[in-house]
Amino acid sequence: MDSIVAETNGANLLIAYEFQFDQDRIQKKYPKAKIATDPGVLDAWNRGEVQMMLTHPASIGHGMNLQFGGHHLVWYGLNSSLELFQQFNARLPRPGQSSNYVMCHMILTRGTFDERLMTVLEDRGATQDRITEAVKLHLLEAKGA
Repeated sequence: MDSIVAETNGANLLIAYEFQFDQDRIQKKYPKAKIATDPGVLDAWNRGEVQMMLTHPASIGHGMNLQFGGHHLVWYGLNSSLELFQQFNARLPRPGQSSNYVMCHMILTRGTFDERLMTVLEDRGATQDRITEAVKLHLLEAKGA
């Protein structure tokens, strides 16, 4: 995490954690980190006043507009839900994002469960895309019939 903080040159970071002990560990290392569910933190984030915001992906997944606060998101710990993974990754690249890019950083170590989990999430995403395309094709064929 230190290398991500250093290479982003003080940019605001939206950080996803999976377990409470991960949140505790991050807060111990970075005492100025804010928790997204605390009162007023989301508004402060969107004003650019929060340099590091911690959240479990399930707590900010659907419909949250966080694009005004930064353009770097970090996965401190992955979860196995493709929906939460995709929804969290979609919080910053939204209309109103002032940066030309959004960076998604994942902390993975070779030979660990997280490395395998990343592969599982990618496979689930590819399967979901194939199913979506098959349904679209079926609907187009049904319209033409």
